[in-house]
Amino acid sequence: AMDDDFNTSLAITVMHEMAHEARKTADPGVLLDCGRKLKAFGGLLGVSLDTREETESSPEYMAFVGRIEAGIRERAEARGRRDYKKADEIRERLTREEKVILSDLAGGKTTWRRI
Repeated sequence: AMDDDFNTSLAITVMHEMAHEARKTADPGVLLDCGRKLKAFGGLLGVSLDTREETESSPEYMAFVGRIEAGIRERAEARGRRDYKKADEIRERLTREEKVILSDLAGGKTTWRRI
């Protein structure tokens, strides 16, 4: 039903055609205009066309990383106190709320990745 209401397939077709035209030009004005339109269309469809660098420097992403790092520090403190139940609760909370998996490495370092 949403496909009919929003004509998503037509919007994606138009985006594809704009990207194709942008690749054929060397005019910076045309490229900039196409880029703006593609980002706007993508936003309407819920598709981010930001580069990884733009996304990772956003305030939202920085807050996300801050929450994860705070949880990792809190978990390390709990493990240092040998409060393994609390450490496990923190790990589970980060997985449930932030959708990340923690990996404990040799030397006490903990890394994370999105799931």
